Amino acid sequence: MLVVALLLVAAATVVAGRSFSGNVRRDFDATNDANVVIVNDVSHKDVGVPDLLMNAGLSVSGYDFEYVAFAYDRHTDELHIGIACWGICGDADGDGDPSSTHPQLTVLGGVDYPNFASSETAVVVLDLDLQGTPDVLIGYPPGAAIGSPQLPCEGQQGLPFDSRCFGLYAYQGTSWSQPQNRAYVDNALLTLAVDNNPHTSAAYPHLEWTIRRFSYVRNRFSAFAIDRTGVVPWSMLVGAYMGSFDDDGIGEDFFSGVEAPFPCTLLDVCGVCNGTAQFSDTCARRFLQPGDVVSG
Repeated sequence: MLVVALLLVAAATVVAGRSFSGNVRRDFDATNDANVVIVNDVSHKDVGVPDLLMNAGLSVSGYDFEYVAFAYDRHTDELHIGIACWGICGDADGDGDPSSTHPQLTVLGGVDYPNFASSETAVVVLDLDLQGTPDVLIGYPPGAAIGSPQLPCEGQQGLPFDSRCFGLYAYQGTSWSQPQNRAYVDNALLTLAVDNNPHTSAAYPHLEWTIRRFSYVRNRFSAFAIDRTGVVPWSMLVGAYMGSFDDDGIGEDFFSGVEAPFPCTLLDVCGVCNGTAQFSDTCARRFLQPGDVVSG
């Protein structure tokens, strides 16, 4: 189950003045910015792991995410995305090292690849025009969709389909299912994605991505223009997937088609959308009735 919460992103990668530390809980501060929308996985730690790993004390997979955060910067026209995992994102076996395989997983025939290589996947899906079908996906797909040009990382030395395959892709098909197989290469989109933490670790545990020229991307898929004054609310439908087919028994985490509503963010000191109050002592006076007395 999932719940969407509107929360008030503080801002070590820097994108247009916003810094990213690899820690979504820190960088997407839920108390200081009305631009942030959080999609929570209220099922909490719901990715299953084999008994052999459980018996070794490894009960939480790095595919198990707590929530996905979205923050739109109306000044730079960038959409920032953060995936907060319960452990280290991409650490399939949950042993604290996302770049190696725990011996107990090896016994089972599974592999925990580094940097989301091979079939390891982390993607976020966006339905920009609210038509109920996805338009784009961003992240690390394990290959291109059927009929797509090859991913830009294909043919490079090293492990296949790792974080070098990161990009913004068109979404092939109309179903939210199997988003890991839906990445269609569109060269005009690829250059708009920024990976702010391509190598997760204990010190930098979460995934943080940016889509530049977000209004252009929305226009490409016939979505209405965002009011960049911050007054008019807007929304999109979102989904996410993280998992692998090489981990032998470790589950996947996913959700799909959840509305992410972005509220008015142009608030005065009284919290009024597009209000004119400049001093806090005027806030109480907005609610005065004839005959009321304001002390102090």
